[in-house]
Amino acid sequence: MLKRILSFFTITILCLGMVGCGSEGNTSKENNTGTTSENYVEEKEGTEAGTDNHTIMVTIGEQKFEAILEDNKTAEEFSNKLPVTFGMSELNGNEKYFNMDVSIHSEPEQVGKIEEGDLMLYGSDCVVLFYDSFSTGYSYTRIGKIKDVSGLREAVGKGNVTVSFEHENNKK
Repeated sequence: MLKRILSFFTITILCLGMVGCGSEGNTSKENNTGTTSENYVEEKEGTEAGTDNHTIMVTIGEQKFEAILEDNKTAEEFSNKLPVTFGMSELNGNEKYFNMDVSIHSEPEQVGKIEEGDLMLYGSDCVVLFYDSFSTGYSYTRIGKIKDVSGLREAVGKGNVTVSFEHENNKK
């Protein structure tokens, strides 16, 4: 009997923990509890003087994508954290996400339509990179958008992926 009660509570806690980043359907987090998780790869402090804080480079494997940041406080706070590399998890066949261990400013709004290449914040700590376009009822805060999404879907692949974000002037 005690074993069944413990199993019930374990399953309940796991189910509650599955609520998180997502756009539609299943919203499991798969071990992304913050930058101390195994999915966090690296975070460096500071940026170079004269860096254009409105353009960043998004590197996935060997592919680099230029992204333009929104003109808002969320994008500014995200930019101030660069360069950073995240181990991003797959969700719903349309997005990669990572839960940071710090919160940044958010002003979520119902965006209605997600476009391929959108970089958004879910809540105040979940960075989401979308690689498919679709309609949604979820609320996000816009961070930026990849300018040319050619090859983005292939670069992110079907599973978890390492994604680096850095200021354009830091690119090699």
